[in-house]
Amino acid sequence: MRSSRSRVFIALMLPALALLNHALLVALFPPVVAFFLLSSLGGTLVGVAACLACTWASGGGILDAARATPWVPTPESDVRELLSFVTPKSGFLELGSGDGRNLCLAIQMGFPTAMGVEAAPLLVGISRLRAWWSQNGQRITVTMADALTAPLPEATEVDAIYMYLSHELVAALAPRLACAYGGLHGGPSVLSRDFELPGWGEPRVRRQRGRTALLLYDTAGVERPPDSTCQ
Repeated sequence: MRSSRSRVFIALMLPALALLNHALLVALFPPVVAFFLLSSLGGTLVGVAACLACTWASGGGILDAARATPWVPTPESDVRELLSFVTPKSGFLELGSGDGRNLCLAIQMGFPTAMGVEAAPLLVGISRLRAWWSQNGQRITVTMADALTAPLPEATEVDAIYMYLSHELVAALAPRLACAYGGLHGGPSVLSRDFELPGWGEPRVRRQRGRTALLLYDTAGVERPPDSTCQ
């Protein structure tokens, strides 16, 4: 009975991880598969031993994945306020676009197009379904990719870039965005919830709501790093 309950728990946990933390799902998949297969063949103890062996072999992979940025939707009121700082002329880009709700909201608020970059396949699928259901499938594009390596649009194609990520990811993206858009007059505004962009100075707009910070940076005031750094 206990083994059956454990299997049910694991079976329910996997879809939840696919939605909330794709990196952790990928890291846990080998030990979970080993547990299921070898428990059936050699009993629960053999399955547990195989699961522990796979976990040990992964080194710090599972711990690193557990610390990865989980999917946490931004409250709509925060996104609306951030987007109200920008005049929509071309497009909206979200790095880590989750289930696509912010992409649809950007279209509602007047952006001609909305682009999302998301690494989790399940969230990409939900985003595309949401875009189709909202009848904005032609104006919304969702790319399954890592925000740190995905191609960035030209400055003329985007008015606002939004991200609600971890401090570590924002710090890693800051120089990449500076390379792409730094020093460009009329370039996109970069919007961040909670986390400042290192090396970008003081944001032009800062709205504080308790622990929540809504930040807007102008790329025109950001110095572009040397070409050797940006390559």
